[in-house]
Amino acid sequence: MNRWQNLSTRFADYKANSDCIFVGDLRNVVDFDEQALTVTVEPLIDVGTITRWLTARGYMLATTLEIEEATIGGLAMAVGMTTASHKYGLLQETVMTYEVILGDGQRVFVEREGEYADLYHALPWSHGSLALLVGITLKVVPIKKYVRVVYRPMKNTDTHTYCEVIRDVSLAGSDVVADFVEATIFSRKSCVVMTGSFVDAPTEHDATINHVGRWHKPWFYTHVRAMLNRDTDIVEYVPTLEYIFRHNRGIFWTLRDQLPEAIGNHPVFRWTLGWMTPPQVTFLKLPATKNIRWEMMNERVYQDIVLPLHTLETAISRAADLFGIWPLLVYPSRIYNHGKHAQGLFREPHPDSVVPGTNYGMYYDLGVYGIPREVRRKEPYDNVSTMRMMEEYTRCVGGAPFDCTSMSAPSTELHCTFHTFTTKRRGANRSTGATKPIQPQHRRNPRSARGQEYTRTPSCSLALSLNHHAIIDVFAAPRRRQQASAVPLVWPRKRRCNYRAGSAGHTVSSRCFDGGDDRMNGTD
Repeated sequence: MNRWQNLSTRFADYKANSDCIFVGDLRNVVDFDEQALTVTVEPLIDVGTITRWLTARGYMLATTLEIEEATIGGLAMAVGMTTASHKYGLLQETVMTYEVILGDGQRVFVEREGEYADLYHALPWSHGSLALLVGITLKVVPIKKYVRVVYRPMKNTDTHTYCEVIRDVSLAGSDVVADFVEATIFSRKSCVVMTGSFVDAPTEHDATINHVGRWHKPWFYTHVRAMLNRDTDIVEYVPTLEYIFRHNRGIFWTLRDQLPEAIGNHPVFRWTLGWMTPPQVTFLKLPATKNIRWEMMNERVYQDIVLPLHTLETAISRAADLFGIWPLLVYPSRIYNHGKHAQGLFREPHPDSVVPGTNYGMYYDLGVYGIPREVRRKEPYDNVSTMRMMEEYTRCVGGAPFDCTSMSAPSTELHCTFHTFTTKRRGANRSTGATKPIQPQHRRNPRSARGQEYTRTPSCSLALSLNHHAIIDVFAAPRRRQQASAVPLVWPRKRRCNYRAGSAGHTVSSRCFDGGDDRMNGTD
């Protein structure tokens, strides 16, 4: 795979100097077990392909991303969250088996229980730094023909009011919880909360069936924004496949940064050229010049940040103050507690965030995508200082950014944000020397007016240098396992965090710990 062929908005050059292995043919459906409700696929099959294959049979992946171009392997080895994650958790929670090749060329099958149980929890968020993924088995769930979507517009209200609604629909009981939950926040005072539930057919006699996926339809976020003109809840029925990929044509709302909304969302453009959207992110990255790359890294924000649900008010305020980008995206998601020694890179939920009677905490993805306020106004914008402040807030309330995005934190702070478990598994699974670890890369920014020490560069520098003959040999060899040696975990020292935040009903005084109940102390 060429260095530009990834969905991430970051630009990484490490593959140019790496011994790369061609895996471009690993894009097939291998097995579908309708009784066990599982599907086995190769890692480069994209979300669009597997979703169409499954929906034609009445199923979908339990955690299905809204962007067709993303690959299942990329989501599995990084992180996948969607509007059904409040029911099923992150994509990693739906994985039954990983088929991987270790650093010494051996092929193993990694499951939740068994001799590779520790590796099972370490692979998500690892970005290939532990093993090469060649197959994966995931849970599927049955679906129906339509999704009944309820739009709840909330305008001229305060942030706390619509945040309470988001919490209510996210934490609803299992007998009434919707199949999909998301919120699009257009300002501090306006938001549309959406819930979706599977149905076989419309139940209202005057029901509206909206084919949101057709080429001539408005970008979905503009359709949602139009709901703010209504005073009551609005109900629509959307064909399930079209609902799943409702954000695909506008790539949420990031397409407007390349194709202004006044043009790309104009009826004339949509009817005549709408069939051409969305452009492939990987293709757009291919001809990017040095200046475009610098602009994408320093004058754009593409961040997905996982935060505890009770921080909604302060997180929205923080993002608005720092970036001035609207709308913001909110997806609730379960974060399961597997125990300190099996948690993987993302830390176990703090006890204050755990839903009573369960082993998970309710978190959410805060999506911030677009051009910062100062850049739009052609004012000086200090991208590193801004990101450092957001990262400090995230770390101190017990959250973490997706590690596929650009981060400015040095190693000491990354160890405070993420669990060290993945790093410790490298030696135990013979990855050391064959793959590069997850690590921050920092350099001075010569174009910065303030001369700050760090620039936003990829947080992950990963490449495989496995022996090609060993790989060929593995595919021809019978399945075999090896015993992974145990490596003791070493926890970093406690670090005091400077941030003190308050939200409605909460006062948070935070410490940075590697797990444990003391990492974040919250009082009501």
